[in-house]
Amino acid sequence: MIASNIFRFLAVAGGLGLGALAAPAEAAVFQASTTIPFRGFDGFVIIPFSLPQYSGPGRIVGVNIALSGSASASDFYPYQRDFGITVADYSSTWGFDLIGPPNGISAPFLDVSVTAQHEGGSVPPCTPLPECGGGPEYFVAGSGPNAFSGSVDVSDFSDFAGSGSNAFEFITHVSGANVASAFYGSATVTETILAAVPEPSTWTMALIGFAIVGFAAQSRRWARPLAARRSTNEAV
Repeated sequence: MIASNIFRFLAVAGGLGLGALAAPAEAAVFQASTTIPFRGFDGFVIIPFSLPQYSGPGRIVGVNIALSGSASASDFYPYQRDFGITVADYSSTWGFDLIGPPNGISAPFLDVSVTAQHEGGSVPPCTPLPECGGGPEYFVAGSGPNAFSGSVDVSDFSDFAGSGSNAFEFITHVSGANVASAFYGSATVTETILAAVPEPSTWTMALIGFAIVGFAAQSRRWARPLAARRSTNEAV
């Protein structure tokens, strides 16, 4: 009886130990990206795009969305040639937002900003008048290219599992620049999904472990009627 109990204990312990080795490991990396060229006026651009969902194998254990790119801007200052113009050096802030899962359209889930420096200058009045004309002309204060980058780890994976795609929006906005401006560049959005996938050998060890545990439980059920018959025979 003692030997039987020891056997069952070892069987259960061994089975659970083999089952513990079946913990899934990060084995699958799914990555997709898209490049978004943009160009607009006044520094405001909205561009929709999509990224694929992950359909397996395994379960998602991590999602990262990265944004990188480069942008330039040209600010145009109108002036009359007979008066000339002077523009001091200045800076502006460029923002790049991603909207979509997991925050939906309520707020950006990734906001990247960069400070751009604009070089000013001076144009003297045109002389002699009226031969040179009165204008108008434009003084151009350019900036760029300026690189930007950022990333975010997503904690809610529910939107990224499936066989379809997720809808996103890429938005640019500029503050501190002249109202008459051109804004242009490109951005790359990269989606990286990590999935836990048990290896075939791990599944085999798990099945062996479960079989040993089941065998131990079954032998225990067999032992109970046998012990009852022995006690009955001894009583007679």
